[in-house]
Amino acid sequence: MNSAQEDHYGMYLKVDLFLTGNAGDLAYNPAIATTRTVLNSFINLIAQADSTSTRDITGFTLAKNTHRKEQIANFKLIKAALVGYFIANPDIKSKTIIDFTNSEIDKFRDAELYMKTDQVLDLALPVKALLVPYGVAGAQVDALETLNNAWQALEPIGRKEEGVNKAAGEDVDRYMVQITDLLKNTLDGYMEVVEFNNPNLFSQYLTARMIDDSGGNSGTEDYEVNNYTIPGGGSVIIPVGANPIPPDTELYIRVVTPGGGVVICTTGMPASPCVAGFMLPSGETFKGPASALGIVLMLPNLQITNPGLADVVVRAGVKNEE
Repeated sequence: MNSAQEDHYGMYLKVDLFLTGNAGDLAYNPAIATTRTVLNSFINLIAQADSTSTRDITGFTLAKNTHRKEQIANFKLIKAALVGYFIANPDIKSKTIIDFTNSEIDKFRDAELYMKTDQVLDLALPVKALLVPYGVAGAQVDALETLNNAWQALEPIGRKEEGVNKAAGEDVDRYMVQITDLLKNTLDGYMEVVEFNNPNLFSQYLTARMIDDSGGNSGTEDYEVNNYTIPGGGSVIIPVGANPIPPDTELYIRVVTPGGGVVICTTGMPASPCVAGFMLPSGETFKGPASALGIVLMLPNLQITNPGLADVVVRAGVKNEE
């Protein structure tokens, strides 16, 4: 969900709580209870669709990022060996082909990494037995070829999961429209008479129907995130793809559940609950480098602890490297 959708979703939850808490006063009209059942069903459908859209793509992204890091490390090593080889065995043309800086290699997009690796392999495979004096064994060249070939298997998986992500996001959009119609054209009509019979109760309903604008900044665009349900007093480890956590790692963390708050810290293994750290209340979003959390980053794992008694759902992840 984007920030506007999350604001509307929060309103749906408030209306659901209002109908549940005042079921006795509203029992005179059985259709209100029936409408509440439909509303609750849509709320659950939205939660499931949103969770699917984030969880599936995150699983692929974590696997892809792990693969990418390993391939880039091998790419740099073999590229460096080839530079040494072409200096000792002058070949200006070949040396020019692999004239990349390490920072340029780090910024390769996935498709570019695949193609550039193929170019490096075209140069390295014929001379792999001759690269030993330059710090690379033939098996390491073969390993890079295996990694590059694996992109062909990863890509269809990624496309499929991106399709699942898109479809689930479209489900969220559709359910939002249906709930809006349900509230505006059905429930609001049922509640009109309450304005005259029970003004105080009607005022509570209007409060529940208000949309709490989060002020934006809660959208997950450019981030690969997942929903984590943290039980009361429990903790979860958030995978960030690096150990220890680089200070410039761009993080997204938001407490989705209304009324809850969490503590963010780092921990070793076995993990223990955060007793101190960055406090993130419900309805607020942290977006920024890990260093902005103001916590020790030398420990390997980013952890979120729920100090409350009720379960909370936290959306968290890292910025897409592409």
